[in-house]
Order: sequence, then C-alpha cells, then structure tokens
Amino acid sequence: MIEAKCILVVEDNDKNLRLLKDFLESQGYAVQAAKSGRECLELAPACNPGLILMDIQMPDIDGITVTNLLKKEEATAQIPVVAITALVMKGDKERILKSGFDGYLEKPVNFDLLLEIIQKWL
Repeated sequence: MIEAKCILVVEDNDKNLRLLKDFLESQGYAVQAAKSGRECLELAPACNPGLILMDIQMPDIDGITVTNLLKKEEATAQIPVVAITALVMKGDKERILKSGFDGYLEKPVNFDLLLEIIQKWL
C-alpha cells in the first residue's frame, strides 16, 4: 500500500535537498531523502512513498536510469516519479517525459508549481 503523504526526494546536492525537504515538511508532508540513485533504489521499496521527486543528473546513476529501474519493479512500478532538473534546453522536457517520468519541474523550483504537481499525484 502506498503511503499518500510520504514523498521521497532524490537529490545529490545538499542545499537543494535541504530546501525541498524543509519546504515539503512545512506543508505537512513526511519526507524521506536519498542522496543518490543507488540509495533511492534501496529506499523506495522500503518507505513506499506516494510520490518520488527525482533529480536527473546524479554522480552514480542518473535519474532516468533509476526511474526506469523503479518502473520495472512490481513494488515501485505504480509510484509516480516527477523529474526535478536543471535540464531545461529545448526538447529536454519531452525527452524526460518520454523516458518514463510522470511529471517534470525545472530548477530552480517554483514552489507553487511543485504544490500543484504534488496535489495532482497525491
């Protein structure tokens, strides 16, 4: 069963992670944090979040690969994954959405848009 109020934030930059975590907690969400793709793959089945916010560019495993692996596993396949990324060149959004993500949000994060996305999926 997916816990609707829990959000897993996957972000390798400590400042960005802290900013997202603090904001989401101030909005009443329980937040789990993963600082790498590998950590996300271990944590997602265990914490069973209602939503995953995924950085794309990470040093160990990129967010696209992690998302594809999550979508192939029965325990995590139904969890919506939203990209939060600095990849904002023409075509990046379409490429990212086609690669298996359920949503896309640019960095720096617009918190009003983030809340809209969260409300859509939770």
